[in-house]
Amino acid sequence: MRVVGSVPCAKEVLVDSSSGRYLLSFSAGALMLNESLAVARVYSDLLDWDATRSFVLHNNSIQATAESSLKRYTAEVIGRLKVLNAEQLKFLLDASATDQKLAVWTAICRRYAFIGDFAEEVLHQKFLGQDYSLSFDDYDVFVAQKVFWHEELEEVTELTQKKLRSVVFRMLEGAGLINEFGMISMAFPSDEFIQMFDGDVPGSTVRFLPAYESGGHGGY
Repeated sequence: MRVVGSVPCAKEVLVDSSSGRYLLSFSAGALMLNESLAVARVYSDLLDWDATRSFVLHNNSIQATAESSLKRYTAEVIGRLKVLNAEQLKFLLDASATDQKLAVWTAICRRYAFIGDFAEEVLHQKFLGQDYSLSFDDYDVFVAQKVFWHEELEEVTELTQKKLRSVVFRMLEGAGLINEFGMISMAFPSDEFIQMFDGDVPGSTVRFLPAYESGGHGGY
């Protein structure tokens, strides 16, 4: 079992709240690509998140099967998409299927510092070290390491922690970053994706991916 330590990065600050506590409310759904695209389309017309929420709930734009799921998934998707700027949201709607998945994964990593840290410190680092197997043990070791700095992780029951772990791995599989056996799949973001999400800070988004800073087509 390979333990990957923390890799400090000042390229982007991931903060869930003023307290610095991890936000762990991501148990609703997994990647939810289709739902994200549906909500993004509504927002592109209304340009207001409150109006978007009302429209989606009234029209069941995400095609949820139950009212409780509709409310929960809508809130989750909007929370993710709000971390993207207007140009990134437009890109999400117009991008290739691969870039769309990576864009939603990036939004998740920005929304939830816990997932972003796991992606950077474990997924990305294992890929760079040519260790292409991502297991539940890797996740559990990551959580055990983070408990020292995030006591809120100790407040999570074992059952809930297993559910969160399952959700993270389903997100990764949905984004095409691992397969069903936990083998890491190299990401190939387009040049347009790199420019749109990294901007003037090379690597600030690629660090969430099993890819090189050049976007998967070369080394550092």
